Amino acid sequence: MSSKEIQKLKDEIEELKQKNRNQKEAHEKEIQNLEKKNCDLNDNLTIANQRLKKKKIRDQNEAHEDQTQNQEQKNRDQNEAHEDQTQNQEQKNRDQNEAHEDQTQNQEQTNHDQNEAHEDQTQNPEQLLSTQFDNLTVYNRMSLSPVSVEKSQPCKVWWCPIHSMFETFVDKFEASNKEDELVVNRAKDRFRKWKRKGKCCLHDRQNKDRNNFAPPSNWPK
Repeated sequence: MSSKEIQKLKDEIEELKQKNRNQKEAHEKEIQNLEKKNCDLNDNLTIANQRLKKKKIRDQNEAHEDQTQNQEQKNRDQNEAHEDQTQNQEQKNRDQNEAHEDQTQNQEQTNHDQNEAHEDQTQNPEQLLSTQFDNLTVYNRMSLSPVSVEKSQPCKVWWCPIHSMFETFVDKFEASNKEDELVVNRAKDRFRKWKRKGKCCLHDRQNKDRNNFAPPSNWPK
């Protein structure tokens, strides 16, 4: 074999070695790229899992907040319904008490009328005439009509629908405590009742002391 042939063979061997080195480097680069892609995928997967976990926690918190708000609203509705029921029951009790008072007053008036009729029947004519004369001792000088001595006394009941400024004051009045608030509510009920009757709560009532309760401490004078 000539020297040229040997050199050519060496060159081919060297060329094959260089080609093999190049392939090895390319293969290593490809492996590095794959490893980098794998790391990136793992990083992306970790980030995605973290985001998913955070989203799940947020959703759970929001669901818990919604549940809490719904429960609070349910509690408020139940409390409002209970307050309405309590107010309705209190109003019902007040109406029943007023109806009972009216019935008692009517019965007292009936008994009073029956007693007077019975007394009139038992009196002789001279006593009846004397009684009628005594009842006419007070007159209105302008009309000459009899005026009751009792009604000539001024009514100073602070909630009287006829003789007080209750309707003017009550809309702007603010109670300073719970006790005063209860007193004002009681007076409102009495006021409405006697206003419907169009009568004075003192002069047109047999039991004069039944409506006698003091106004709130800061009621306008």
